[in-house]
Amino acid sequence: MKIKSWFLDLGGSIVKRVVFACLVFLVTVDLLAAEYLLKIPQNSDRQLQVLQEQYRFKLRFRTQNFALIQAEEISSVAKVLDQVTPDFNYYILETHGADRVFVDIRESKVLDRFNGFTLIKLHVAFESMLFNLTSHCAKLPIEIQLPDSPVVSAPSLAVTPESYQKTVWSLLRQVDADSWFDKVKALVENEDLQHPGHFFRSRYALRVYDTKQYDDTTPPDYACDNAADWIASQFESYGLSVEFDSFQHTRSKIGRGVLGEYTMRNVVATLLGKGANSDEIYLVTGHYDSISSKTDKWEEDWKVLPAPGASDNASGVATMIEAARLLSQIDLNRSIRFVAFSGEELFLHGSRHYRQLVQARGDKIVGVINLDMVGHDGGGELDLHVLGDQQSQWLVQACQTVAKRYDIEVDLRLKNDPSFIFSDHSPFWEVAIPAIQIAEESSLTDPTESIEYIHSEFDVLDMITVPLGVVALKLTVATMAELAGPDGEGFVFEPKPDSPIIRNLIVYPNPVNLQKSRFVVLDFYLTRPAEVQVTIHSSSAEHVFTSQPFTGKIGRNSDFDWQGKNMNGVRVASGVYSCLVTATDEDQNSHVVESKIVLIR
Repeated sequence: MKIKSWFLDLGGSIVKRVVFACLVFLVTVDLLAAEYLLKIPQNSDRQLQVLQEQYRFKLRFRTQNFALIQAEEISSVAKVLDQVTPDFNYYILETHGADRVFVDIRESKVLDRFNGFTLIKLHVAFESMLFNLTSHCAKLPIEIQLPDSPVVSAPSLAVTPESYQKTVWSLLRQVDADSWFDKVKALVENEDLQHPGHFFRSRYALRVYDTKQYDDTTPPDYACDNAADWIASQFESYGLSVEFDSFQHTRSKIGRGVLGEYTMRNVVATLLGKGANSDEIYLVTGHYDSISSKTDKWEEDWKVLPAPGASDNASGVATMIEAARLLSQIDLNRSIRFVAFSGEELFLHGSRHYRQLVQARGDKIVGVINLDMVGHDGGGELDLHVLGDQQSQWLVQACQTVAKRYDIEVDLRLKNDPSFIFSDHSPFWEVAIPAIQIAEESSLTDPTESIEYIHSEFDVLDMITVPLGVVALKLTVATMAELAGPDGEGFVFEPKPDSPIIRNLIVYPNPVNLQKSRFVVLDFYLTRPAEVQVTIHSSSAEHVFTSQPFTGKIGRNSDFDWQGKNMNGVRVASGVYSCLVTATDEDQNSHVVESKIVLIR
């Protein structure tokens, strides 16, 4: 049995953290290299990042209060949820549908309940049964990569030239409510392009041209592909370069094997930037497939039942198409890709495939704005939720800045919630690409945000609130115009002048036994270049050590280490020491952060 300390002093609340230091020791047991799904307390991506550098594990899920990791080590402060086994996946379901799930899918194993959600384990052969649930469900990511340099302070959007702002104002005046609604209607009705006058009234992802059926049933029609072709024609009419990104999906059922193979398509339209930064790409995304899993006999009759998907997500795709129409009228510095995903309702297949594609190609994706359900305002408040994880907050703040700058009359509800993995922004979080979702909801468990008719035959045009779609369109157009920037602009953001110079100080290992570790490392972030100096005092306030000033860079700094010696090079005794880190910027503004170091010999 090995004993390991995973204590991280994050600065602030010093007394509590010193107590915490005495409690947090991880007991690691070697069990034939078996891996476990563990639930650990955590406060931020920074804490997880430093933990990951010291101890090998895969990050599977994050919330504001805890994380789920996959590791070979069992910890006394971690809750062991499960032993990871081949051919099984983990899924998160909203509580509303949980009881039905456990009746219908007896093969599922409940592992945990938290914040109105339930975590289950299920064999991959039963996964297709989850597509027919009335509740929201998401598959746990295989691994979430944390950014190398997380954003520690959301920068403010730089003030663009007045002439360019007039251009943006001109675009906003061209926002046409009727044009937006007509596109929602066209997607809901989904008129057959090959046989005008026939309407599919569904965009279910399995209804595609290229299928192979192995269950002796009639092949589906091409309703979803028909919608993809129509979307592509809209982008092409505005002069964008359009391509299809195809991917495969297999449908199977326990005891019956593979039932069918389907080729789905994402629609990718590029508005090429014309400035020096045209290789930098913003994505505006939204899924065009629909589902009516709440409809009776959906599992048996999905080939013929309607799935209108007006709000979910004809509204988001219409917003994306209209944004392309308007933004195509101006020259931008950076490029914008408008991507309509398929397979979102089948565990984000389209967005995950496309993310893998751009990752493999090395595309320089700067940020993602995902539009999912922006068409219904049940309370009459014209509120939109802008949701991102910790490293995407600069995009969230950009939306707020733009709304104020261009007087967009919308009630923005800003949210930092890495646990919301139920839409197409989530696969980009998995590889540390900043991504936000703009939606009419950002919580699946808050009854004030619940939209009961989605995923049913009742998500129809009568439920659409046109004024909400209009403000979503204005917000999208103005935000992308500012982010992609006027031709020739070399910057988009400027730091907040009142942001702390230094933050997120972490000391590790802590406690530290200098007979085993040669030094203790100080890890911190700077919001701007600064001169840094480290001072250490004993618990009796006696001066022990002061470093030579050194230059710190913007972002993460982890090059400084203390070897447990005083100014004369003599090793100091065991005890609790106070570590002060002072950062001074070029304007001679100083900021000090403090942490405790527990030294053991």
